[in-house]
Amino acid sequence: MTRRWLIGGILVLYVATTVYASIHHEAWRDEVVALSIAWQTPSWGALWRFMRHEGHPILWYVLLRVAHAVVPSTAVLPALSLLISTASAFVWLRWSPVPLWLRCLFLFGYVPLYEYTVVWRGYGLSMLLVFTYCALYPARRRHPIALGATLALLANSTVFGLVMAVAAGTMLVIDRLMDDEPEARPGPFFAGMAVWAAGIVHTLVNISPGAAMPQFELNQHDAASIVAGIVHSIVFPAGHARGFFGIPWPSLWLWLSFLLLLVLRRLPVLAFFALGLIGCEVVFTLAYAPTARHLGNMMVIVMAAVWLGHPWEPEGGRGNGVVDQRVVRWGRNALMVPLVAALCFHVWLAGASIVDEVRLDYSSSKRLAAIIAADPRLDRAIVIGEPETLTQSLPYYRENPIYLPQEGTFRNWIVVQVPGGRRRDCDLGALLATAKELRARHQVPVILALGWWLDRAAPQSMYVGTFFEQTFTMTAAAREEFLRQTELLGRLRAAALTDENYDVFVLR
Repeated sequence: MTRRWLIGGILVLYVATTVYASIHHEAWRDEVVALSIAWQTPSWGALWRFMRHEGHPILWYVLLRVAHAVVPSTAVLPALSLLISTASAFVWLRWSPVPLWLRCLFLFGYVPLYEYTVVWRGYGLSMLLVFTYCALYPARRRHPIALGATLALLANSTVFGLVMAVAAGTMLVIDRLMDDEPEARPGPFFAGMAVWAAGIVHTLVNISPGAAMPQFELNQHDAASIVAGIVHSIVFPAGHARGFFGIPWPSLWLWLSFLLLLVLRRLPVLAFFALGLIGCEVVFTLAYAPTARHLGNMMVIVMAAVWLGHPWEPEGGRGNGVVDQRVVRWGRNALMVPLVAALCFHVWLAGASIVDEVRLDYSSSKRLAAIIAADPRLDRAIVIGEPETLTQSLPYYRENPIYLPQEGTFRNWIVVQVPGGRRRDCDLGALLATAKELRARHQVPVILALGWWLDRAAPQSMYVGTFFEQTFTMTAAAREEFLRQTELLGRLRAAALTDENYDVFVLR
């Protein structure tokens, strides 16, 4: 009973911390775009088809669409993120066999406390489903279909969830092949694996972008570079995560962990651990360079492997008959030290991130919404962001229509493929003409959130080398005309954690 109260108290502290940080969090475009797509796409079929533009599996969008249908408020975005993270924390605290102090060290680290909770994105879904899989795994003979369904959902959560689902399913297959006493009725196991496979196939079909998608970097590789990337990922399973783990030589640490699992003959867990980490590294190498939210999946895989395999403890307190117990004990201790060091680094990183959330602006969208709300004449104003990415977070706070000048349409998000392609240039004179035409046609004010600097020389560039690359030009005459025909509403350049900074003008 005392232990339950202790776990309950830890969970309450975790929830209180995440709620406090979320209250101070300003929405950013990558968070809000998912919500905009989920509830503004006209049908379920259209939503399914649109996923190939996003490159993300559909589960997060489904949850957002359902939640918004039940509670038609943008507040469902942080609420859903907090609910998922709380469920993850509960499963981790309640069912993980990892020592409680180590559970706390992970729970109050950067990934579960901040990146997968306070930042309102779908990555926490993968963590919840992986931990659910770990909790179900000891009862895998009794609940094979539940395991298969969990992994099917995991495959549809994120791209890295897909990687983890493949690794976990492989673990189940190896586990069955190694089972000396397989169950008499194999039907449920094969049914569960069929559900697992169906989930993987669905995701691959759903998000497959095809060769025409310009943002899909895998299309830029030939067979030789793909093979080289895979080999490099095998040799260096933490090649992109050196700074993220906060320990020296993380790939060496992981390979020693693989070796310990091999020595302990825990091949199913080794398959999950190695395939999961190497699979993530392959994505980083061949598809796109990772950020902290992507690398967080690697920490989730590490902790899931610790849960599943108890790799730090030999069975029955003895060696395995091949390697002496002392060798296993020394190996366990040598690997535990880097793990604890990495988790301690993440606790510090989580604390620093939450302090920054409270002290600094994550985005300028909340301040832009306040400017609009404070001026009754702007209630129905059209908003233009230039570059267009800068105002995609505004719909969380306001329902003002957003116009995309490069696409020539009203929408709250940017589409990868548009007829005729996307323009990559912005001319200040043309932008002013577009704003004036919109005001004349719709008879409402037009707001311009300008991320470019009018007091600096042109041309200026942003997002160089990406799909969103943009170039801005202006003449001295165009600059003078722009300033003459607009009124400055504010300089929102204080966001320190993202690039959503701009000067706000309205046509006179």
